[in-house]
Amino acid sequence: MSIVISASAADLDAPVSPIFARCQYFIFVNPETLEFEALPNPAIGASGGAGVQAAQLVLRRGVRAVIAPNLGPNAFRIVVAAGVPAYQQQGATVREVIAAFNAGQLLRLDTPGADHVGLVGGRHHR
Repeated sequence: MSIVISASAADLDAPVSPIFARCQYFIFVNPETLEFEALPNPAIGASGGAGVQAAQLVLRRGVRAVIAPNLGPNAFRIVVAAGVPAYQQQGATVREVIAAFNAGQLLRLDTPGADHVGLVGGRHHR
């Protein structure tokens, strides 16, 4: 059983990413053993639909929880429809987030975050 955490690099000591759908990596980790796999996010440069692509990707991997700072409306809808709980990140690194998850300290995401339309590569276009 694995959980997924949006991250800025490919290891457990990586900083967590401030944006789910356009993070650099998804870290799939077994929270009991800390075995993990870092997967580059193929949706990071999508011109649109990054939230949908990211949510579908992590759900296809059979995660039991999604951990992110927030989920945009489309990603949130897909994750909730799949019956997978989403939790708000707490901690500066992936390892800290796993510890908070294991301790039951993460808050459940019950509502979607802001729609990040106009983001490309994690940066606002003006």
